[in-house]
Amino acid sequence: IVPTMSAPAVGEEIAQAITQTSKPISFIEANAISPMTSTAIEQTIIRAGGRYIDGCIIGGARDVGRSTVFYLSGPDAEVTAAALRAGGVQAEVLGGRAGQASAFKMGYAGFTKGTTALLLELTLVAQAWGFLDAILAKYASSHPEALRLFTAHVTTWPEYAAIRAEEMVELTATAKAAGLAPSMAPGAERVMAAMAQLGWDTNDAMDKAALERKLLLPELIRLIAAKGLLKATEKAE
Repeated sequence: IVPTMSAPAVGEEIAQAITQTSKPISFIEANAISPMTSTAIEQTIIRAGGRYIDGCIIGGARDVGRSTVFYLSGPDAEVTAAALRAGGVQAEVLGGRAGQASAFKMGYAGFTKGTTALLLELTLVAQAWGFLDAILAKYASSHPEALRLFTAHVTTWPEYAAIRAEEMVELTATAKAAGLAPSMAPGAERVMAAMAQLGWDTNDAMDKAALERKLLLPELIRLIAAKGLLKATEKAE
């Protein structure tokens, strides 16, 4: 489980290890990637003599064996799920079609990251017009679960926005492969890419607090606004 754009390189390394050791291991690809990227990695593993299982996780990598769930697809999904469960890991099979698990992750990542990008843009507008506290209070009373999701995710973006943007690149490819002309995923990607380009200085007290997730939500929104995210988003288009 690595950053999105590192997944193919890791697949190549695993394939080399399989070739060198002649051990036909089973490899679960569980990153936030498109079905097309998953298929490319699958071909690399199979050519080397390994067995490939398309997968993803919902939850933190540190919580594998606790709350995190593996979702699997493809011909070996049932056998793999049984092995994971025997080891105390939660696992669910989505189906026998390769790529389903990767697409499932894209659908889930699009929901969490897309919602966060939307609410970040809206709260920056609210800050610009002088009613940030009022709109946050309204979100809290009318849509508390959405506000909790937003808070949980946006507070990680000073550190992880660039990685999250990579996931939206993969979601865009997944949507196009399904015959759609996506607009949400590219828009969310622009917001995250702009966030990553703002620059976060660990020697600055506020920036450091943001990176360490110690700022309250209104403080973080005001800091992001002061750094000029809305203008940075325009440049990213």
